[in-house]
Amino acid sequence: MDARDFELYADYRKANAPAEFGSKITRGSISSDVSLFYETSGGKVFNYGLSVGYGRAPEVKYMRSQGIPGVYRSYNTDENKTTVIPVFLYAKWGPEEAKYRAFLGAGAEYLMARTRTNGYYTDLVSPASSNSWNIMFRKNKVIPGIVAGGEYFLFKNFSLGLNFKYLFSGKVEDFRGKTGGTEYRLIMSKAFASDLEYLNAVGTNYTLQAKDRLFGYDYTGLRANLTARLYFGR
Repeated sequence: MDARDFELYADYRKANAPAEFGSKITRGSISSDVSLFYETSGGKVFNYGLSVGYGRAPEVKYMRSQGIPGVYRSYNTDENKTTVIPVFLYAKWGPEEAKYRAFLGAGAEYLMARTRTNGYYTDLVSPASSNSWNIMFRKNKVIPGIVAGGEYFLFKNFSLGLNFKYLFSGKVEDFRGKTGGTEYRLIMSKAFASDLEYLNAVGTNYTLQAKDRLFGYDYTGLRANLTARLYFGR
């Protein structure tokens, strides 16, 4: 799972952190989904199919803490969870009597990305200034892709396979969330006189400056999945 903007922010925090600072980025690498599919029958070599699924993309989490003894301490977590609805049309090849099949198709994934940022700040000098926050930022996007793979039938109605999927134009950005009746969006800003970037939440009426850009994740790329298929009426 892409965590490039979190990595850039971590570099900024390390360069500007006080003595007590901790930082950790956790990236998932496994996704899962369940799909329903329909395939034509009767073709001696070629048949066609439609699959519709529901699943989760790998997660990513950025945890950090910092403080100055006797002055303050803070803890913050930014965590992204993405739900996907893949829809693909495909052509499947394989002789009717063979135990193997291969397919090639195209379609899209509807991504519902959610980044929750929560944490607390404890002022050890003026406790009344302490505060906490918990905001969910959201962004949905349709991402096109192609799929290819194959399967081997262990039984008449059950097969195991390997699928490859490539997603195009997968940059997802402009995450927005509300708190206290005000809507914010996540951006990356360059620090003064530096190329280092930091994560920031600004009001949606804020005009991006030359030093700013939208925060986001890039889902573009190749994915491989192991599959198990159960056929009915075959």
